[in-house]
Amino acid sequence: SYIILGKFEYGGGVTWLIDDNYTLKTVSGFTVTVTEAGTFQASAIEYGTETIDASTNIVSLTTMKEYLKLVSDTSHDSFLTNWIGIVTGQIEDYSGLYIKQRTLASEIVSGNGRRILPLPKKPIVSLLAVPQVRDDGSDTWADLVTSTNECFLEGGRYGATKIGIYATSEVVFPYGENNVLLNCNAGFATVPQDFVGICIELVAEKFLESRHGNSRLGQTSFSNSAVGSNASTNFYQLFNQRHKAILDKWVALMTPNMARV
Repeated sequence: SYIILGKFEYGGGVTWLIDDNYTLKTVSGFTVTVTEAGTFQASAIEYGTETIDASTNIVSLTTMKEYLKLVSDTSHDSFLTNWIGIVTGQIEDYSGLYIKQRTLASEIVSGNGRRILPLPKKPIVSLLAVPQVRDDGSDTWADLVTSTNECFLEGGRYGATKIGIYATSEVVFPYGENNVLLNCNAGFATVPQDFVGICIELVAEKFLESRHGNSRLGQTSFSNSAVGSNASTNFYQLFNQRHKAILDKWVALMTPNMARV
């Protein structure tokens, strides 16, 4: 199911969820009437809309609830489901990776005028149809080659980071902006545990920041002094540095070798 997140700045910020028909699903603190897309986007959105397909989420709601010890508590399900989707999107955007495997029926990329095209997001597992191309400003797509046998995928053990056309076809991916369309399977067949751990920890952080958890939005640290000891936790460092290092490792691992472009 698809969920759109809206955040309304009122009394410190209240979050509600609506479905793709703009029907109110959950509200906290006050009542909001949503009538149409334009009204909602103009008056209530603080940072844009997020459309989330739960089938591509890095972790499940069940896994997240087990981590937070909320197995039998359903009052936070909508909040957690939404933030699992948002964090999944943030991880994919930062890393340039499709994490959980899915079918991309119309992935549009930009051609480079060469036979081998590095992919902006990866890995690609298999081609389901031949690549298509279009002229600048045109909405008409045409097959670049006649068969997928004229194409090859190139990359490491996790999947392809480039798509190529064999030299015998004597064609290239024409140079242009958003002019190449791919129909393919993409993502990891088994989600690496690095991404699972990061997603769980970041969603848990959002939970604890919110009124669903400890209401510590904006709080960067916590100190606890006792006789003979002083303990301090910095939330900002826990949220950023270690996760970024792990993601950067995967970015480097999945960056294509540019020698054969």
